[in-house]
Amino acid sequence: MKRYTVNWAKTYYATGTEYVEAESQEAAEAKIEESIGDLAGSMQYDPNEDYVETVYETKIEETK
Repeated sequence: MKRYTVNWAKTYYATGTEYVEAESQEAAEAKIEESIGDLAGSMQYDPNEDYVETVYETKIEETK
């Protein structure tokens, strides 16, 4: 499974970044859209609508 770094913003509430394991960029964004109401992040005013945007694919480092 691939890992994606996904930025998100909730209008007038908070913004943040989550690390999401998903099969595709669209699936990673969908996972965040489904749980955006439960996320916490940096509080700031944002007059735009909620958004979710995949920034890049993140390398998964193997642990020993």
